[in-house]
Amino acid sequence: MTILYGGDVGIGTTGPTADLQVIGNFIAGSQSNVVSSSYSSIGGGENNSIAGSTSESAFIQGGESNSITGSLAAIIGAGVSNAITGSYYSVIGGGQYNNIS
Repeated sequence: MTILYGGDVGIGTTGPTADLQVIGNFIAGSQSNVVSSSYSSIGGGENNSIAGSTSESAFIQGGESNSITGSLAAIIGAGVSNAITGSYYSVIGGGQYNNIS
């Protein structure tokens, strides 16, 4: 994941040309989302999970229950219950129950 000085964010790219540019899987939202790939992003939903030791960057914008496992870089923007496990770089932006291990 790349965040440029001007604020553009890239997931799966080191040179984003928009506010948010995603290369790879992207889910905007549904009730239950499960993704496993090199570059993964979920926009929202009720139960969201990104897992896989090959995931280089993982981003979940929001949802009720969110988990990211085994990603090099992991970000969960918000949610009620959030967990990031086994990630080298981890950020949880907000939520009621948060755990990074």
